[in-house]
Amino acid sequence: GAAKQEFVSRGGNMSDPLLLACRQATRSCMRGQGPSKHTEELPLARFCELRGGADPWVKFGPCHPRRFLLIGSWWLLREIEAAGAQIEHVTRPTARTTKLLLPVSKADPTALGEERTHCCICKDNVTSDFCPACALWEQRSYALGISKGDVTAPLFPNAFGFTATKKAAVDTIIEAAKQLELPIHTASGALRFTGHTMRCSGAVYLAGQGVDLWRIQLLGRWGSETFKLYTKKAPLLTMDGIALEAVQSKGLQEMRSNLQQQKTDALARDASPDEV
Repeated sequence: GAAKQEFVSRGGNMSDPLLLACRQATRSCMRGQGPSKHTEELPLARFCELRGGADPWVKFGPCHPRRFLLIGSWWLLREIEAAGAQIEHVTRPTARTTKLLLPVSKADPTALGEERTHCCICKDNVTSDFCPACALWEQRSYALGISKGDVTAPLFPNAFGFTATKKAAVDTIIEAAKQLELPIHTASGALRFTGHTMRCSGAVYLAGQGVDLWRIQLLGRWGSETFKLYTKKAPLLTMDGIALEAVQSKGLQEMRSNLQQQKTDALARDASPDEV
């Protein structure tokens, strides 16, 4: 940019080849850095508080919106990937696992080739509303009934049976934030939640539960380390208890020190011949 300004200020003419070279250089430098404005996450653990049912929350939005958000977060999906998924992309390799066929890249969401699987987390034969495997398989059954057996139909149809629009998918995410009583805008007035919110929500939740970062990167199909812009927030989720944690740690250290001193004193008494 500085070279371009200097060139023009000296009377240079930016020809089409030079403009093209500048654009290519800029794209090359920015590749892998991610967007300048990063989305914020929804608390995945609070999804049970969202309104359930098949009715869409917004116009042209996906049916079963809570399930849409849950599956999108567990599989780390962008809004366009979740909305564009088809019934045939869902399979069940075993009785307790469900697999979803995913796009290779966000630039070409129809270039399918990546598969990701989650196992059932239900206990004692009681289905959990938080279970990714069961939620995806139930959504497949629902969508199959709506499409009357057409496996090429959308996995998350809207009320008319068509694919939910990108805007409707984002509006569904924003509606979830409203239901959870989260602020929608930042201090500057920008939206806090975007089409990448489900992706961010899942990554933050998994990192907060201690899942290895390389496994999160593999699950989310990140080709670079831009996902760390999301997962770096995970330690902040437990930051409110850091003072208590520090005090408890200090107490444990004092307890260990006292026990060690008592052990040393006892050994000293046992070794003394004058001790009665």
